[in-house]
Amino acid sequence: MLRQETSQAYIFPLLDMKAQKSILAGYDVRNKEYLSDIEAYIDFICQERNITIKQIRSKRRDRFIVEARQWVCYYYTKFCTENRIGRLTYNKIGEALDKDHATIIYTIRAAQNMHDTDLAYNEDSSRLYAKLIDKANIINK
Repeated sequence: MLRQETSQAYIFPLLDMKAQKSILAGYDVRNKEYLSDIEAYIDFICQERNITIKQIRSKRRDRFIVEARQWVCYYYTKFCTENRIGRLTYNKIGEALDKDHATIIYTIRAAQNMHDTDLAYNEDSSRLYAKLIDKANIINK
């Protein structure tokens, strides 16, 4: 496992810098307004994972739904933090997903842990993040 200070320098900590640059080559985020909206993340993840918004906001704990929620929370907070964009509070993120703020905090930590330890999760997540940036750039054009 990587040390904490190392993982902060990387977007996807288990991939080396060369692999990250190849995945994210040319992904200049031009539409930060789009990516600062939590609903955009919910819609995007639901479309990519073929689930409904009702399912992502439900109390179901199926693995594919839990992962979708994790990606919404993790990507939203990570993007806003990295780009110094004001983000919603955990309570507001929780309201968007019909969850408690403590659940959102746990979800973000769980997603970070999976990024740090599971290579398959990390690769899937990196492809999804690249698609999200692509969509933001297409909307900006």
